[in-house]
Amino acid sequence: MLPLAHGYRAVSQQQQGTVTSSVGNGAQSARRRRATRYRHSVMSSQYDHPALYSNEDAFWDRSYWDKRYEQDPTTFEWYRSYESLQPILTKHLPRDQHILQIGVGTSRLQVDMADDGYTKITNTDYSPVAIHRLQQLYPTYNGRLSYAIADARSMPQYTDGFFHGVLDKGTLDALLCGDTEERDAAALLGEVWRLLARG
Repeated sequence: MLPLAHGYRAVSQQQQGTVTSSVGNGAQSARRRRATRYRHSVMSSQYDHPALYSNEDAFWDRSYWDKRYEQDPTTFEWYRSYESLQPILTKHLPRDQHILQIGVGTSRLQVDMADDGYTKITNTDYSPVAIHRLQQLYPTYNGRLSYAIADARSMPQYTDGFFHGVLDKGTLDALLCGDTEERDAAALLGEVWRLLARG
């Protein structure tokens, strides 16, 4: 899996051989998890509901995201904008092929990608609140965008090799905040591997 600036990841057919390298252990992995938790904690400090937003470990919990999206009706872009990531994404994700974005949240990254010539992007999240909001804001975008409620750790609705590229902007980071981080990360990466077209 190709690590991008500040947590974005893109995987295409060419990077399949390194897809499992993001799961590590030891000191470096622990430092990365602590940094991720700190980053998420800082970002969530703008919310004033302590039961929802005071514990960074909540980032792995589906109910946390539903409640967060219900309380914040706006879209939100984690980490970086498409403009800053465009050179990297266009290098590794083909514009004319079917791309999967996992953990889309309420991002509009896919809209900017469609504006830049991407022709088919499926956007998934396990929060129905997030998916319904994006369906209302950017329904199909001239047939270039579609949305689905799906857990990135298991997406049986898609067949093996269904996508030519996979984009993750923060889902793996969120899963690494939970108590079952290694199992969840392995499941996500295994599903990404299964869904990528061979080539």
